[in-house]
Amino acid sequence: MPDETTPHEKQLKLYGKLVDQRQNYTTILWQFPTALLAANAFAIDKFHSQPLILLALGVVDGILAYSFRRLVIQQRSIITATRAAEGILRKTEFSAFIPNFSSARGSVSCILNHHDL
Repeated sequence: MPDETTPHEKQLKLYGKLVDQRQNYTTILWQFPTALLAANAFAIDKFHSQPLILLALGVVDGILAYSFRRLVIQQRSIITATRAAEGILRKTEFSAFIPNFSSARGSVSCILNHHDL
């Protein structure tokens, strides 16, 4: 019988890929809105007197917002798969390497009362 406390090499590779994908999506998800906002500010400044171009900009913004929504949905799927893989790996000898982040929301009072600072 296989030892369930030792993960297979394929499980570790899959977990590594999932974590990498999560990092890639996170980078896109914070850069995309920033770039879109900057591009819109520039376009509105340059084309404020041309309503057709501003209308086209609105259409493009709608398409980009829909694409962004799709990215968020895909990231949620990756997060779900990563959590499932973490659940399996927590039962192995690698459980110490799986981070356990607090689900409690941070606040200023929480930070100020933290004694490890």
